Amino acid sequence: MTLPYTTFKKLRKADVCKDRYKHLRKSLPGVKDNDPIDLVTILETNGIKDVLLIPEEIISGSLIEKRYRLFMVACCQDILHLMKDQRSIAAVKAAHLFAYGEISIEELDIAWWDVSCVAEAEGKRLSKK
Repeated sequence: MTLPYTTFKKLRKADVCKDRYKHLRKSLPGVKDNDPIDLVTILETNGIKDVLLIPEEIISGSLIEKRYRLFMVACCQDILHLMKDQRSIAAVKAAHLFAYGEISIEELDIAWWDVSCVAEAEGKRLSKK
């Protein structure tokens, strides 16, 4: 099984942030347009935000949907200590359980809705500063 990956060609076609694309390109000088770039490499060179913003449809690999979801869960678990709202923590747990088939898509949607409300409220709070 391979790690979830993408390519420079797919990133360019998806019209990702040009500055962050250039940074990744500069960090990986020997990688050609169609060479696979695993998400761990992108995480190490560009950081978590760039990995989370990669459109899922340009990620490839075996058992990709489950592996991609678990990769994202692992990234979120690394910053779990920064999450102050229990709904955010519950959403990470729900994504993990869903990846293993332990909860339904409806239960995942509820967690997604709850965490969306948290994000919206936090965005409003920060915009007032």
